[in-house]
Amino acid sequence: MKFRIFIILLLCLLLFACTEKKQNPTLDVKQISLFKVPELYKSPVVCAANNKIVFTDAEDGVIYVYNYAGEKLKSFGNKGQGPGEFQGVYHIVYQENQNLWYFYDLYHWKIHVYSDTFDYIKSEKTSSIIAGMKPWKDNVLIQVRIPVSVDGSRIFDDRIKVFNPKGEEKTIRNKLLKSITDVEFMLEYGLMFDTNSNKLFVLDKQQNTFSVEEYTDENTKIKWEMEDNITVIDNAKISGIYAGKDFIIIKRLKPEDEEDTYYTYYEFYDFNQHYLGKLILNNKNEYIIDVYESKLIKLVKDENGDYSCSILEVKLL
Repeated sequence: MKFRIFIILLLCLLLFACTEKKQNPTLDVKQISLFKVPELYKSPVVCAANNKIVFTDAEDGVIYVYNYAGEKLKSFGNKGQGPGEFQGVYHIVYQENQNLWYFYDLYHWKIHVYSDTFDYIKSEKTSSIIAGMKPWKDNVLIQVRIPVSVDGSRIFDDRIKVFNPKGEEKTIRNKLLKSITDVEFMLEYGLMFDTNSNKLFVLDKQQNTFSVEEYTDENTKIKWEMEDNITVIDNAKISGIYAGKDFIIIKRLKPEDEEDTYYTYYEFYDFNQHYLGKLILNNKNEYIIDVYESKLIKLVKDENGDYSCSILEVKLL
């Protein structure tokens, strides 16, 4: 009888240990490639998707396509105003459901649509200047910031819209801001959509909250909220969020303690809010610029102003 009780207790302990191990994976981040990107020189714009990395400089009119090994596959476009030409591309996204690339030209207020093989399809005019783009379902989310006058004061109507392949726009989230510096949600760094769970992760810097929302066709449902005083780890302020295949990354910036000293924390969580670990970068000239599935795309700028791209592989062990 005692032996049977011992076996049952042992099995319970083993089951509990296995469950704990499953719920608390170990974060493993390794560099898998490093290569020079001579085309970048001033304002890099990068998008990793479809097993490719697309680079451009915001002041350039040419798009460069690389693979993860650092081999340049092709380049296209030039400075201009016609089909297949760009004045200044500031945002790039890939819509996986439609197999389409979207390039936003700031100076023309246009989104240029290309096939997955980078063949030009069409261009669509936007209603206002776009501050950011993200893929969402079969469409693209865009953020527009429109100046308005309320009671004699100039404030900003900050809107998140759905932009569909037909060029139609529909507002799904908006808030009035007192000034352009009151960044409530920046689409590039403060908003992320998880296609698997149909959830929108929103970083609200004004209210110091990090929330997850589920969007339907008619309304918004708040799934959960996590209060944050923005000084949790070494006074490192939250400055952005990113989406991976199995994880969320919260980016934090630590104030400079000394001259030329700068720290960036990248905290990893799963989609159930479990903390997985962190990546620390102590060079202000290196930063994560994009995340795709299990890959982190890191840019490094050397003392001569030349850029390199480092590809980091994230595994949850």
